[in-house]
Amino acid sequence: ISKRPQRRVHGEIPREQKSIRMTTEAPKEQKEMLRSAPRLLQAFTGDMVTQHLSNVPKWALAETGKSIKRTFIFKDFNQAWGFMSRVALYAEKANHHPNWYNVYNKVEVELNTHDADGLTQQDFDLAVKMDKAAQQFGL
Repeated sequence: ISKRPQRRVHGEIPREQKSIRMTTEAPKEQKEMLRSAPRLLQAFTGDMVTQHLSNVPKWALAETGKSIKRTFIFKDFNQAWGFMSRVALYAEKANHHPNWYNVYNKVEVELNTHDADGLTQQDFDLAVKMDKAAQQFGL
């Protein structure tokens, strides 16, 4: 009896490769490992926050004391969106993303480091970058 080669449906995994187990367990394992690892980012103490706030005078400490905030008001929506685009490029490179809200010409920003449950150097670095980006629009 001769065996005819089996027809494969486009995109189907060949039979000889089906024994390779595809799994999505790795991300879960990585998350557990990260949770159990010591925190690399330590939240600033109150004195450290006060000291760093002096370097970004247009920012204010949020009511929780665990984040800093600022509202940027631009000429129009295009400026606000342009500002957000510039900041997004930096934030992606730094792997530190702002909590922000935009309506027309207004961008409300709150910065904190979730992994540290408070403020870290990353937040103040991003605040400085945001201030510089806003200066390009006359703020």
